[in-house]
Amino acid sequence: MSAPLFDFQCWVGKYDIKRFDELPEKTNMAAFASEIYQSSAAEFLGSGFDAPPDAPYLLQVGPAKSLRPSRKALDHAVGLLLQTDVSKLHRAESDRWIDIRKRLKSATSRRRELAELSKLRAEPINFDPDQLSALKRNVLAIARCIGMLNVGEGIPDRDEFDSNITPCESLGDWIAAADTIQLIFDLRDQEFDLPPQVIAPHDHLNLLLSNHPVVLHIQPSSTRAALIYHAAQMVAQGTISQTCDKCGKPFLEGGQRDPRNKKRAGARFCSDKCRYEYHNEARRKAKQHSVGGPG
Repeated sequence: MSAPLFDFQCWVGKYDIKRFDELPEKTNMAAFASEIYQSSAAEFLGSGFDAPPDAPYLLQVGPAKSLRPSRKALDHAVGLLLQTDVSKLHRAESDRWIDIRKRLKSATSRRRELAELSKLRAEPINFDPDQLSALKRNVLAIARCIGMLNVGEGIPDRDEFDSNITPCESLGDWIAAADTIQLIFDLRDQEFDLPPQVIAPHDHLNLLLSNHPVVLHIQPSSTRAALIYHAAQMVAQGTISQTCDKCGKPFLEGGQRDPRNKKRAGARFCSDKCRYEYHNEARRKAKQHSVGGPG
């Protein structure tokens, strides 16, 4: 039986990254934030919404067009998310939520709850600047090829702006996506057998059946679901993540990817540049050692 068709189109436009306190008033998040911050602590915590002033958001700043992403584009996106260290960013988000829950739980009245919510709204997370800079760079590179992660799940997916909504999404979603894709590749390297793992319980793949002829299609519910499915498929087909001997960044090797971008088995470097620099440095050290050795 042949593999089901990967039936997916994404919406790609122009993007920028802004702090939450810099977002236009007509973004989909701005209205939601106003509503949540006037609610009770229970509603705030139940919403899963977190928007301190320095929280980074991917903002659509131009019309988006529908396109079918190439395998090369999806490979590139998976590779960039594998390279993106988000450990400190993820920890900062987790620590903030722990602090939020403690502070709101200690509030003894509705008035104190709202006062605490008002304080929380003004307090920055203070993300690690190096990891945040790398995340922003990689998110923009990916979005310009395959669009926003959450198209299909509440983000407008049309080629014209809604008069009342400008699409945007938290980079917290991208941190979670990077975590998931890195987990997918890490599972392969476990030294002990694991039962089948639920990778992304909130991302869905719709199964479509057409007739004349009968063909099964897999349609991801969002760009995020498409990326995670593609990453899992890459691992299942033999793609592995290696670490470059020169720069230390992960790169993809093997699998059923485009032969023009496919690394041979046992590759040690992510690029020709790293290979040249590594061997040039090794030759330079060897030459210095021979010159400085005994005569």
